[in-house]
Amino acid sequence: MNVNTIAKKSSVLIVDDDALVRATIMGMLNKEFDCHYVDNGRKAIEFCKQHGSPDVILMDYHMPEFDGLKTCQAIQQYDELKHIPIVFFTGNEDCELQRKCWMAGAADFVSKPIKAEVLKMRLQHQIEVKSREIYLESLACKDSLTSLYNRQFLVQSLPRIVRQLSREQACLSVMMIDVDDFKKFNDAYGHLDGDKVLKAVAKTLSGIVKRPSDYVLRFGGEEFLVLLPKTKQKEALQLAHHMTRAVERLLIRHKHSDFGRVTVSVGVSSSENKASLKFVELLKAADEALYAAKALGKNTVAVYTSPRRSGNGVRQKHSASSFVSVG
Repeated sequence: MNVNTIAKKSSVLIVDDDALVRATIMGMLNKEFDCHYVDNGRKAIEFCKQHGSPDVILMDYHMPEFDGLKTCQAIQQYDELKHIPIVFFTGNEDCELQRKCWMAGAADFVSKPIKAEVLKMRLQHQIEVKSREIYLESLACKDSLTSLYNRQFLVQSLPRIVRQLSREQACLSVMMIDVDDFKKFNDAYGHLDGDKVLKAVAKTLSGIVKRPSDYVLRFGGEEFLVLLPKTKQKEALQLAHHMTRAVERLLIRHKHSDFGRVTVSVGVSSSENKASLKFVELLKAADEALYAAKALGKNTVAVYTSPRRSGNGVRQKHSASSFVSVG
């Protein structure tokens, strides 16, 4: 791997209140790194939130009002920022001071006077370490068969997604999707063909859900979960119906299905018009809707409507032309 290639693509945010120091460090790093700078810790946080996270932050400990330690502690409070490696530079080698910085989330220290080559190597090392961590995390969060996200991804990412939607007062729609009569398919055609079905369905579902903010997960066995942030119930239903038709059009033969081919059923729920966004309740509602879709004959979509809106918590069948209530 070419280190220089990585460095040219990597960004560094320099945080220091001394203009001369900033200019000196910029001169050291400009050729290898995409450098940006701010003159205090608060501006550093605002920069990251507005312009995206740099690959590494290089920060002076000693700054007036909002010093490096406070800045580091503040950055750790933001899920979207806390992964950024923070390298401190300081002329003070006080062990207690450094211990506090380590505890606050510091990744490394560089002592003054700063030597250009040492600084470059330390920054490159932190960037490479973080890249490896991200890669390993991505492996842990991916299903090995379908390459979709898995439950571990849900554990790691859901709190961030929900917090962001709650701050923006935006809704979340959820789909639970199940391959109909999958056990019968495995019994008739074997598990290898069953795996091929799961991969084909996964590819079809992820091809329909195109926004970067949307997520398709393999929830377990033949069951899939779709998260649709900022998507209203009506839009989610349209997507769900598109999914059932797309899977049926794969024309995968299934002799034990009433349709003669592999199909899916979908349950939909949405936080639209709810006072708060509670994911566990949404998941349970989508699961109940999926159960209703199965009871309706499979290869269909059902939506859970809360009692507050409908009066009886009905589940409804979604077709191209109408909704049919299920008592």
